[in-house]
Amino acid sequence: MLAKHQIGVLSTGETTPDRDTKESDGVSTSDNEYPRISESKIQYQDFSLDLRKGVVWQLVHLTVPRYLEVVHNPVYVPNLRLFDGFMEAFSRTKWWVIPLVWVPTIIGFVIYGLQGNAPITAIERYLRPSSPQFSVLAVLLCLLVGLFFWTKLEYVKHRYLFHMDEKIPGSLGIFIHFILHGIHHFVPLDRDRLVFPPAAAIPFATLYHYFFSLFFPFTIKWLVTAGFLAGYILYDLIHYYLHHGVPTPDSYFGDLKTYHLKHHYKNPRRGFGVSNKLWDYVYGTVLE
Repeated sequence: MLAKHQIGVLSTGETTPDRDTKESDGVSTSDNEYPRISESKIQYQDFSLDLRKGVVWQLVHLTVPRYLEVVHNPVYVPNLRLFDGFMEAFSRTKWWVIPLVWVPTIIGFVIYGLQGNAPITAIERYLRPSSPQFSVLAVLLCLLVGLFFWTKLEYVKHRYLFHMDEKIPGSLGIFIHFILHGIHHFVPLDRDRLVFPPAAAIPFATLYHYFFSLFFPFTIKWLVTAGFLAGYILYDLIHYYLHHGVPTPDSYFGDLKTYHLKHHYKNPRRGFGVSNKLWDYVYGTVLE
């Protein structure tokens, strides 16, 4: 019954290679690190977190090494408070908000790009329905290019931004890291802190749209952006499913679930691919 959640085997007393790897990466594996949790606080050996207050304001007072030890030793705390006051409500997002907001956006981008009135290049004749050279395959190719761009960003942001770890620049860095990704490693079973809030994603989507504008003409940039956003939706929904879904153990998603759980509970310094393992293989960060 629990086989689908297996991420390894217990040691028989000897130090295992996986344990050595985890410790060498600076992630604590000590049994004493697991804190005592009550309704009002999480008690560690050297400090406590008051669960009646926003935890991010308490974590910023830690040193970076101590902060990393805390967030990389997950706990289960239902409805953990990130902020105090009205900001707390904006820190939570239901999974279904992602397709609700972004699917219509993607459809709008595709329609606008295909029907735009801007001067077109020769290649764009294959993308305009009014053109005799129109090709559905050309449209799909542009969408796939955007999807490919997303897979690379998914890996890069996860490895170099979300897991910058020892390079976190002090208290401000801890604050930004925790609200971006640290809280997910700290309480990975929190359903409302798994997908990225649309209000925070819109500025990033706008930035990448303008980035694509530097390289692609009018129609293509809108289609590439649409494919890019489709990749983002797939990433967020797959990520949610890997934590809260029950895929068949031997399926693609069953394998990804085990792989991602290893990233959380075994070694957070490897296995940065979430929706796929492509770039982990390319850059040698596959988590065995």
